Amino acid sequence: MYSCDSSLADYSVILFDLDDTLIDHTQAMVTASYQFAHELGIEPDVERWKQLEAKWFREFELGTVSYDGQRVARIREFLHQPDVDPAHALDMYQRYLDLYQESIVAFPDAPGVLERAVASGARVGIFTNGTGALQQAKMSRARLWDDRFLMLAAAELGVAKPQERCYDIVLGVLQCPADQVLVVGDSVPNDVLGPLQAGMNAVHIHRGPESSDLPFEVPGYRRVSTLDMVR
Repeated sequence: MYSCDSSLADYSVILFDLDDTLIDHTQAMVTASYQFAHELGIEPDVERWKQLEAKWFREFELGTVSYDGQRVARIREFLHQPDVDPAHALDMYQRYLDLYQESIVAFPDAPGVLERAVASGARVGIFTNGTGALQQAKMSRARLWDDRFLMLAAAELGVAKPQERCYDIVLGVLQCPADQVLVVGDSVPNDVLGPLQAGMNAVHIHRGPESSDLPFEVPGYRRVSTLDMVR
């Protein structure tokens, strides 16, 4: 259990989620989707793009659509054009992705927590639902990447968080007892409940206002409002 009395030095492996944990994914998405719509000559609808991102990425996390498939589906639904050729949809999505990457910044508390994690002597990794190359590029853009980090990305693992098999595969890669692994992330299903069910430890970074639907009654994790509190 990660308690107020525990320290990063108590773990053999410390894994961080990336989007909306270390980098401000939401703000980059908002900026890029607005610019993307303007380039397409259509009225920007940031809230709809956000909803489609959540809908189709969730389908990827559940294993009902491929990583590229969720990108194609987002473009098709956003444009109300269900017959857009997949290759063309992926080209269009790449343009959005270019704009998104240009907008990426790290949260101010991200560099410090990564430095503390490395200094603890633990192995430090990025545990993310994406592709390794893209996530590493995003971290480099945000000036967070360190070649000492492990990259544990769903596209290469073959299964995404919060599927149970994802955590089993990660533990197999790490060759480390589950109770020696700490996961830090913003998603309750992906970064809290999934790790805890696998026997890992968890810290939930929740930057927003209080929310009654968070599972505060679940033992075995700590909730923080800033990564500065993870030490």
